[in-house]
Amino acid sequence: MNLKKTVTSVALAGLLGLTGAASVACEQGKSNPDAFEVQIVSAGFGTEMWEYVLELFEKDHPDVEVIPYMDGNANQQLAARWRQGDPPDFVFLEGDGIDRDLWLENDLLYDCTEWLETATVNGSDERIIDVVGSQFFNRYTNKSGKEITYGLPLLKNSYGVWYDENWINENELTVPENYDELLQFGQDVRSLKADDGTTAVSALCYPGQFAGYLVQGFILPAIAAYNDSDYFYKIINASDPAAFVDQRTVDVMQRFMDFVAAGNVMDGTLSLNHTESQFRWLRHDAALIPNGLWLRNELERDVLDPDSTGYDSEDAGRFEQTRMRYGASPLITADQKPTLITTTVDCGIAAQGDQIELAKEFVTYLYREDVAKMFAIHAETPSVVDVTFTDEDEVSDTFKYTQEILGSDEYLQIYKTGSWGAVDGEFNQIVNEIVQAGANQTTTALAYCQRLQTKAQQQL
Repeated sequence: MNLKKTVTSVALAGLLGLTGAASVACEQGKSNPDAFEVQIVSAGFGTEMWEYVLELFEKDHPDVEVIPYMDGNANQQLAARWRQGDPPDFVFLEGDGIDRDLWLENDLLYDCTEWLETATVNGSDERIIDVVGSQFFNRYTNKSGKEITYGLPLLKNSYGVWYDENWINENELTVPENYDELLQFGQDVRSLKADDGTTAVSALCYPGQFAGYLVQGFILPAIAAYNDSDYFYKIINASDPAAFVDQRTVDVMQRFMDFVAAGNVMDGTLSLNHTESQFRWLRHDAALIPNGLWLRNELERDVLDPDSTGYDSEDAGRFEQTRMRYGASPLITADQKPTLITTTVDCGIAAQGDQIELAKEFVTYLYREDVAKMFAIHAETPSVVDVTFTDEDEVSDTFKYTQEILGSDEYLQIYKTGSWGAVDGEFNQIVNEIVQAGANQTTTALAYCQRLQTKAQQQL
């Protein structure tokens, strides 16, 4: 292969945000079939960590034309190419527009099982599967009954409930750890006033346009808290419809409904997107927000961008004064242990890509210690590789705290791999309906659970 390198990662960091020729190229396929293409959505984690590893890879492969598509809308703009059988070679399996279920059902992601048996970290004799625990790789059983390894883990992640410790202390509040405390917390918070001195503060807000944040960070951990892995995985994989009408599931839904009926969810939350809900939380319109570990990183970028939706001139000051803390959902009973559902942030290789071998080679760079550290620092999310940070490493107080939480035995940690069932859309709709109804709820918790049961049955 003797190709002229014409593209750098930094120059193309915003490529897919452009219109015209660049966008047309994404739809029509690449002009050079020998080029190596990577698809990376930048929302949530940014581009700095990818720019670092791409520069390393390009330096070692000067004859390869590397084309990175990095943008907040990369997944949507490249969706047609996946449908047409001409996808980029490597994909970051994150962000809206990644349809894992559909891709897996149609064998669009490469099975790395055999390759991983011998694949080593770039510049090392260590096997990737020895550097990263085998439990972190995402697997899937296809229509033929074969288990494939499609998801290559990069970072640990966990949805949970975030709060501002400084604001909590200033208002002499206590962070709730169980449902009884949560109801009292909601009552205490509603007695306060927001920064403008007029609007009552709510206990919780979330991006209603993406209700999965509420489901994953607030409701599912309460189901996992029963510490019954068989029951939990039936729910999370929608593999047994009866699990959705199990009394434990009904109880969790009832607690959520009672929490909502007490007036604890912020008015208007159903119309909010990610950025809008985060700004509302930053302004203390709500005390709690369910989100992933990338919250601080994403919020910081939006605060520094005056064109962000919902931005005002005082948000930067609020951000600097906020001590962001993360914890388990308080929707659990008093006798249960605080529970975190841990997942991974993954990447994959396109089974129909033109450069599968180059994609494999690129993956080996991702598990180098320097690359893993760079990913953890810029994403502010713990790496799946065991890396050591020094005082010279620029990591935030929030990152140090989440590292501590995920390493603490004070929490029950349930690890979830694979795709989240087949009822997530229905679950998201149900929680929004509950919030919409508020105190005027006429549907029972059991009836909502029966809807989930029916949906799961339809998908089997």
